[in-house]
Amino acid sequence: MKKFEVGHVYFDQYACDHETISTIKIIKRTPKTVVFERNGKTRRAKLYEDSNGEYIIPDHYSMACVYRAERELLDEEPEQVNAPVEQEQPAAADNTIRFPAAAQAPAAGYSVAGPLVDYTMREMVLSIFDKSDLRAKELDFLAALTDRASSVAR
Repeated sequence: MKKFEVGHVYFDQYACDHETISTIKIIKRTPKTVVFERNGKTRRAKLYEDSNGEYIIPDHYSMACVYRAERELLDEEPEQVNAPVEQEQPAAADNTIRFPAAAQAPAAGYSVAGPLVDYTMREMVLSIFDKSDLRAKELDFLAALTDRASSVAR
């Protein structure tokens, strides 16, 4: 079972805008609560558990973010910055977003647009022949994201 760890950063997407990601950094934890920092403010929230692990609901309104321990932001070194799409690692199955380390990060999003378009086109073709591992909602999201990125790649 996934648990929140001190010093780690976790994310959630807003229910009304999935393009906006909210992050928290865990400062301290007890068996029943965590102290976290979000937008420069430190707060405390009660821990809840389910079959997927720990989660917190720091705000109590209908579309409030729910931060889960399984959704951790990780900084990783890329194997090759301009690697072909075929050599990319598959997306993590645990809802983890992986970013390159800050020193290796590209200056702008332009270097991501080309591979994203290539990957989306490959997955769309694979889905026609029922060989894609992505669900319909994931393909729709990828297509919308690629539509935005393709204007950058042109």
